[in-house]
Amino acid sequence: MKPNLKWYDWNQHITADDREIVCKDVAQLIKDGKYFTNSPKYQTNINVMGLNSPQWMKLKMSFIMSCFMYAGKELKIKNVQSWSYQTSLKFEEPRDNLWHHHHHNKEVESFSGVYYAHLPEVLDECGTEFAMEGPEEKARHMEPPRIGQWVIYPSNYWHRPGILKSKEDRYVVAADLWY
Repeated sequence: MKPNLKWYDWNQHITADDREIVCKDVAQLIKDGKYFTNSPKYQTNINVMGLNSPQWMKLKMSFIMSCFMYAGKELKIKNVQSWSYQTSLKFEEPRDNLWHHHHHNKEVESFSGVYYAHLPEVLDECGTEFAMEGPEEKARHMEPPRIGQWVIYPSNYWHRPGILKSKEDRYVVAADLWY
């Protein structure tokens, strides 16, 4: 079963230079210890799209617009939460431990998104793997990554990072929009 997800390309507005600054910001957050210790290494523990710079503002607005386009209408936003994820084979974890979804608050509807800021190698299996019916089910879909683009999907989809193939850091920004 293929998931109901859509891609939105922001490369004309968020440049390679912008993405490089985003990656440097995330690396500094990790260096400063601003990451969860009970989550996959290294997932930041602050709302990264709240950082005060044009690059993070562009990411936040592009995420919101992508969610509106996914919904086919403007939504009344209740919250936007974001984080970043820096990982590589240097910090490899058992992949079965990485399954998760973001629909924890049943009082709101929500969309989730992943933005690929930097990938050392662009391979089909290094994107995001989805298991819409849950990780116990065999139906899976590996969505290849696209640098500079948001992939938007319903927050109740189970997913996990794709297969790591490099010791060079991979950087993604992830976000949830509650409406």
